[in-house]
Amino acid sequence: MICFIFWFATSIKLKVFSVLTGIHSSPQQNKKLAEKTVHLLDNVGSSLLATKTVGEKPTVMKTKNLALVLDRQLPDKMGGKTLGEGDSAVSLPSSDTLFGDTASNLPAVDSQVAV
Repeated sequence: MICFIFWFATSIKLKVFSVLTGIHSSPQQNKKLAEKTVHLLDNVGSSLLATKTVGEKPTVMKTKNLALVLDRQLPDKMGGKTLGEGDSAVSLPSSDTLFGDTASNLPAVDSQVAV
């Protein structure tokens, strides 16, 4: 199984977080916070993906500031697919570009997109 994880985290979002919460931190603290957040999202996403069946409709979990899109598909269904929520999305290249000759050997492909 292959798992794609796409994370859209920018320093702008961290700066907005800082302004909204009144919490100001150094770039190093921001980086650590972002890394911990990505790790937490990966753990939650991986746990939820384990419950999905191949071909099932993507699961979208939304909060006020974040959306997490989880999908489990056959490799040939991932090529050309757009993953994301609202205006924030990523379009994948063809299955051949993504997986090459290994596509037929893969039972499923998991994707996690946080926007």
